[in-house]
Amino acid sequence: MSAHDPQRAAADPSHSAWVSANAGAGKTHTLANRVTRLLLAGAKPERILCLTYTKAAAAEMAGRLFDQLGKWAMAPDETLASYIEEIGADGRTPDELRKARRLFALALETPGGLKIQTIHSFCQQLLARFPLEAGVPPSFDVLDEQTARELIGRARAQMLERAGTGDATLASAVSYLVTQTNETRLQQILDAALVGDRRKLERVLTTLTDDRTKALRRGHGLDEDRSETEIISEFCEEVKAEIGQLEATIEWLESGKAADQKHADALRRALTLDLTFESFDAFKEAFLTGKGEPYASLATKGLAAKHPDLLEYLESLSRRFCAAEEQRRGAHAAALCDAAVTLAQAIRERYTAEKRLRGALDYDDLINETRRLLERGDAAAWVLYKLDGGLDHILVDEAQDTSPEQWAILRKLTEEFFAGAGSLGERALERTIFAVGDEKQSIFSFQGADPVQFDINRQHFEERVKTSSHAFAYERLTTSRRSAPQILSFVDEVFRDPDARAGLTSTGAEITHTPLRETAKGRVEFWPSLKPPTEDDTDPWTRPVDTVSEASSVSRLAKQLAEKI
Repeated sequence: MSAHDPQRAAADPSHSAWVSANAGAGKTHTLANRVTRLLLAGAKPERILCLTYTKAAAAEMAGRLFDQLGKWAMAPDETLASYIEEIGADGRTPDELRKARRLFALALETPGGLKIQTIHSFCQQLLARFPLEAGVPPSFDVLDEQTARELIGRARAQMLERAGTGDATLASAVSYLVTQTNETRLQQILDAALVGDRRKLERVLTTLTDDRTKALRRGHGLDEDRSETEIISEFCEEVKAEIGQLEATIEWLESGKAADQKHADALRRALTLDLTFESFDAFKEAFLTGKGEPYASLATKGLAAKHPDLLEYLESLSRRFCAAEEQRRGAHAAALCDAAVTLAQAIRERYTAEKRLRGALDYDDLINETRRLLERGDAAAWVLYKLDGGLDHILVDEAQDTSPEQWAILRKLTEEFFAGAGSLGERALERTIFAVGDEKQSIFSFQGADPVQFDINRQHFEERVKTSSHAFAYERLTTSRRSAPQILSFVDEVFRDPDARAGLTSTGAEITHTPLRETAKGRVEFWPSLKPPTEDDTDPWTRPVDTVSEASSVSRLAKQLAEKI
């Protein structure tokens, strides 16, 4: 065993700890050991709060902890002593062994018991305890995801009905989105705003305190009074003042080769349209490729040599057009965003009204209302005072999936933990915070999780803890119990380059895996890519339409895997 065992150090209840752990490194095991050591050290079960992101993770955490304590309750002295030593604690005297055996009953029988729950469940209980202070219905219901989606669908239908029966603002927004995108895209926009990650919409609406249209234009790098129409009109009016030079340029291009004549034809169409709003697309064809990029050359070499002055004017016109087109794209994006936010806000208001009528909150409301409660000046002091007497240790599992709003709640809950050295009073230990996670494993970004916050909050709590003269440990669990050395070393090599691991970690720290199964054998093979499906597909027409064709890449890859195995 090494001189420093990070898993034991992380479980030490005498200090706060932040743990970054690879997959298979034993995150939940470490958290369960820390709770056990807290209890061994005299922490009261009802003053320990364990939070995780999903109900399944909470059930697994509770199951592991109670399995361990149940095993301790029935173990003989020598076996129990070895169990205690295994988690890094001391416990060989008869009194210590008796205390260890009682932990299972203590955890079960203590009023309130161990609080092992999701953060949403914790927020629900907190709001139910302080409904008046939070401004929520005293007997509120919590909407499940299916019911929330149904209410959002109803709110969306009501919004579209309003748009079709006289609400000019909504009608304009719907019309713009449908004409500039399509109905499918409109559905995707509304789903993204109201079903996927409503927190982003909340942040947008919070920041747009003044005229939204102007603010969105500024956000896209435009003057707040310049619309898409005005940008195009200004460019066309500018070209009208130099129409003689433009006609000369067109005639010059028409005398050139096919590529020159192509540019000339597009510019001629712009003139035919009298340099109005519709001319802009013709200029786009003249100066931009199909990919929307400026042409590398606007005239062939021989033609350019004959009239360098006309080439200079053509290049100047192209640069001015590209600048106008860049601004037009920004204005177009701002207008699309404005229309989308208009619809999303209307649905959001209707959805909020529906929830109010039902006296219900959804999962996002639980987080947002709890945060507002804890940050509300008139009520927060009282709520935190009542909570402060009931929490000494907060442990966060799967911390990489914690959203910024949830971290804000955790910061408020621990505000008094590290206000100063103070005295222990009735507590056996200093107050602590413990978090374990791995930003590489964050999978709930669609629900607001932000893995970058894991390290940001590590720095925040480390500073708070050390400022209060308490101890803080930052441990990395690199041992993997799941895979063979060859696989792990290959993964490490793939992400050795900083650019390769930029998408996995915000800290830039080197990714290292240490295999526990040192004698296990593994191999990494590179298979040639599969060819596209062949056209001579002989699948009978009587097969169901959703049956995967035997000629498809999926079927052939499955067959290749089966043959290899």
